[in-house]
Formats: sequence, structure tokens, C-alpha cells
Amino acid sequence: MDRLAERLLDNLERQEELYTSMRHLAREQLKTVRSPASSGLDRDLILKQRAELLQHLEPLGKRGRIIERDLARAVGLEQFTVKGIEGKVDNELHRRLRQAFERLGVLLGEITEIDAESVRLMSSQLAGCHQTPRRPVSSAEALQAYRESSRVKKDRG
Repeated sequence: MDRLAERLLDNLERQEELYTSMRHLAREQLKTVRSPASSGLDRDLILKQRAELLQHLEPLGKRGRIIERDLARAVGLEQFTVKGIEGKVDNELHRRLRQAFERLGVLLGEITEIDAESVRLMSSQLAGCHQTPRRPVSSAEALQAYRESSRVKKDRG
């Protein structure tokens, strides 16, 4: 059981490394949204790097869930919880697992907040760029406007 718990801890620590990189990229992306010209950063490159990180995180997360399932079964749990394995794996290992899950939770929360701010700013920027579309002018209206402007010119001249 301790061996499974160690494998899970290794998995979580690797996820933490990648999510730390993701948080950094999310912050960089926010800089480009706040000030595209002065940030000196390429938003498309940042998005590409984030996509690459996700490609690494997805299988890592799947492996972690498999280890969790195996660990839960090994200790007689229907579903994995950190609390559920307490006392069934080494105490120090349990403490480190709990801390790793907490750190991941904090990281994911920070990334979510940063991304929400980016989305909010982009939405407000887009809203500021869009003016209410003007109604198309019909040819009759255009002709009427032309006649009126011609009449004004004749009256003046």
C-alpha cells in the first residue's frame, strides 16, 4: 500500500510542476490581455505552450486516478479519499499526500482566477470595440439625402 501511495505522491508532484508552469503562463497571458503592445509577449505562443502542457497533464491525471483507484481498493475503500487512507499508509506519507493535494488545489484555484480575469478583460475589450451596428441605408434613403444636400447647396449658391 505504501508503494502505491508513493507512486501517487510522485504523480501529484509531477502534476504540481506542470500546473506551476501553467500558472506562470496564465499570468503571462493576462499581461498580454492587459497591455498587448507593452507586454512584449506573444499571446499565440503562450496559448500553444499551455496546450502542450495540457497534453502532458491529461495522461498524468489519468494515471493518478488509476493509482488512486488501486490504492482505494488495496485499503478496502469504494472510492479514494485522502482521509480514507489515513492510518492505512505510513503517517508521513499520508501527511505529504494531503499537502500535495492541498497545493494542487491552491494552484488550480489560482489558475482559474487568472483565466477568469483574462476572459473578463477580453470580453470588456471586445464590448468596447463593438459599436451598435447601424441600420443599413436603403437606396431610397440615400437618394433622398443626396437630393436634400443638393437643394441646400443650390439655396446657398
